[in-house]
Amino acid sequence: MIQGTQTTAAPAFGVLSDATRRGMLEHLGRADASISALTQRFDMTLTGMKQTVNVLEQAGLVATETVGRAGRVGRGGRGGRPLGTTGASRWICR
Repeated sequence: MIQGTQTTAAPAFGVLSDATRRGMLEHLGRADASISALTQRFDMTLTGMKQTVNVLEQAGLVATETVGRAGRVGRGGRGGRPLGTTGASRWICR
């Protein structure tokens, strides 16, 4: 193991170690969703889903937006580019 090496991909790989988070990213790759819809789809509490979405957002893999009282989650970043793929993709290609 190489110690002392920090990449921009590290947070993304840590997040992807969880099957539920991977499933959410797959689901969000097809379409944006409300936090409530994700809660039902993944059989989680609202609090648990908000925490999970926060972890994904902190890793730069999703973006959230509040529309009225509802929170929406999506994979698209600024300019329509997917979030969180650049650092991980560069690391894999090395």
